[in-house]
Amino acid sequence: MLSNIEFIRSAESNILGELLSFMNIPTYYPEGNIFVDTSNGDNPSSASRLTLPMYSQILFLVFFPTVALTARINLKMRAKFLLFGVLCFLAFIVTEFLTIATIITLGLNRLDVSFAQSSLFLTTLTAALMIELSLFFNLTLPPKSRIRPIIKRSFRKQYSYLIVTMGISTTIIYFLLTYVKFFQSDSPIASLMVLHFNIATVMTLGYIVSYPIYKIDKPNSSTSSNKPDKPRILQDISYLPPISFLVPANNEEENIKRCIESIDSAASNYRGKTEIVIVNDGSTDKTHEIVIEVIKRLKFSKGVLYDIRNTGKGFALKYGLSRTSGDIIFRLDADSVIDKNAIGPMIGHFRDATVGCVSGMLWELEGRSVWQRSMNLSFVSFMYIIRRAQELFDSILIQSGAYSVFRKDALIKVGGWAGNMLGEDSEITNRIGRFGYKLEFEPSSIVYTTMPRSLIGLVNQRARWFLAYYYARGSNLNIVRNLHEYRQPRSIVFLVAMLTHGIAFAHSLMLPYMIAAIMSGTLNISLLQVPFYLGIFAFLQLIFYGCELAWIAYYLSKVKRLNYIRYFPVVRFVSFVVKLIVRVQVMEVALSWSSKWSQYSSESFEDLRKEVKKALDPNF
Repeated sequence: MLSNIEFIRSAESNILGELLSFMNIPTYYPEGNIFVDTSNGDNPSSASRLTLPMYSQILFLVFFPTVALTARINLKMRAKFLLFGVLCFLAFIVTEFLTIATIITLGLNRLDVSFAQSSLFLTTLTAALMIELSLFFNLTLPPKSRIRPIIKRSFRKQYSYLIVTMGISTTIIYFLLTYVKFFQSDSPIASLMVLHFNIATVMTLGYIVSYPIYKIDKPNSSTSSNKPDKPRILQDISYLPPISFLVPANNEEENIKRCIESIDSAASNYRGKTEIVIVNDGSTDKTHEIVIEVIKRLKFSKGVLYDIRNTGKGFALKYGLSRTSGDIIFRLDADSVIDKNAIGPMIGHFRDATVGCVSGMLWELEGRSVWQRSMNLSFVSFMYIIRRAQELFDSILIQSGAYSVFRKDALIKVGGWAGNMLGEDSEITNRIGRFGYKLEFEPSSIVYTTMPRSLIGLVNQRARWFLAYYYARGSNLNIVRNLHEYRQPRSIVFLVAMLTHGIAFAHSLMLPYMIAAIMSGTLNISLLQVPFYLGIFAFLQLIFYGCELAWIAYYLSKVKRLNYIRYFPVVRFVSFVVKLIVRVQVMEVALSWSSKWSQYSSESFEDLRKEVKKALDPNF
């Protein structure tokens, strides 16, 4: 494609020129170049030469034939991907046409500059959307959930917060890209640079700059508590609802004892009734025997064990929910230990009848490997930047599967956890939010959980998470398909997250793309220019990641874990590996499985679990 870029440019220029001429916009397109005259033909010499972002387009377009030709899928799916490639190319042209028409209508100066800046950004959005559409049209997905809001609320304040923060971050990035003038050019280097500053960057920077608004909106929020020896006292001790801990367990003989004992210890600091419901999900080790023995020694809570055949965490949770007696459900992983003072801060949130779910803070349980520390640092970044900001917009997309607390009445009304589902935590989070319940974050309620000790373990975990993305998000796709759901800003945040996922596949193609650019002779930079481009890129990255690091360091200093900041390069390395290899591998597994199963059912889900164990994680 790079070797034939002039042919592609000429074809695109001709089609775009015909569209503009049809709308009576004077246009000239000789030899693949396109000139637009904003003087309505009165002064042809003033026509602006427009630079089409061909290199950026090819970076995304190559995705479709690559998947069609190399993935283990059937012929029908191959044809679909090729068709989406053609549609993506046409969508680029339509987007460019609308961009030019809008600039002319608004009477903006320097059509060439405005078009260059806008087309690069819109190319990324268009391509990301087409990539996501091609995936979700080809994958076998669970039935899409339809909702009718139970709690009707106004989201004007949340929308205003979203608009303000996104406006600020967009302005910052706009001025940065305007300052770096070579972003107005079209080259493989420029396309890769712009790839790092797109809608995902805008949203992430918006999350960072939302902190002052968060402090104004929630002045009494506890965002820095990490002192389990100083319990948070409930303001209203008359509100002590019965609570149930719901713990699914599969072959957890090494962890289940201390998990149950930690719950009993936490129950000693809670004056209400505490129940522990363990669902033994087909364990083949000594999980059953250990649970029976530990339950006998409980002092401050009552425990009950249910044994079921191995059917997956989602079904185990659904099964256990119907057997709980508490009004508030603490969903806890069996390889986790809850802090003795964690219950109180959580219960306080549920005095508000509209709150449906609250998640807590996670720290590593034991071990001090570099991968565990880096994982914890990424948790801090995610929870204290992304989740905290999404709480401000009332748009949290995923509450931690390892530790989240639910209002039982809300769970029952929305249908509980999905049984045949990978990513049941993300799926239930969005479903509860779509029904109108508030989703919140309580960092002073802490759980210590087991984290992967090695890079292989970390990569396997991320692979499971990314595979779960397709099914958890796929079942909630109506949130971006139905106009009435846009009453919540959750739809916008959900859509941006999908676009970010689509953009990530272009990141996966960066290295082969640069190799192809060198081989085709289209890189067109000298060795003397390399330091310049690398310097500019490093400068922009320093600004963006510097903001993120400053906020993370601020929080870590308050909880006396500032030394964790040194693992940030490891976090970036893991992110690079995930983008380059893991996402592609996960997509391959999902597509290969979908080519065998046209319907999502219990039988096909069982086969999917086997596929995950074989291809992604032998310990799943």
